[in-house]
Amino acid sequence: MVFVGKVSSAREVSVQSQAVSGGTFYSVVVEQVLKGTPSKAVELYSENSSGRFPMRVGVQYLVFAGYGVFEGISGQRLAINNCGNSAPFSKAHKALATVRKLAKA
Repeated sequence: MVFVGKVSSAREVSVQSQAVSGGTFYSVVVEQVLKGTPSKAVELYSENSSGRFPMRVGVQYLVFAGYGVFEGISGQRLAINNCGNSAPFSKAHKALATVRKLAKA
């Protein structure tokens, strides 16, 4: 999924694991869908690892997300793809232009 959304809240969680200490669940209001079919509001997970993507409440982001399984967290969770072009909206103009162009193709 690819969308523009604003973070409405953040909730830290801890897990019992030797690999990670937990992560953060972010509630995000989806403002513009660019790919996929997210709900109007989604919960995104960001694990405390080298792939962590920290977000701030009240800030708008371009989000590339997909489902994954995370140690210590039950079930599949929608997570932010930090290896892609997820970024604060104010810094995502080039990636946003590319996604919009590809969506029209």
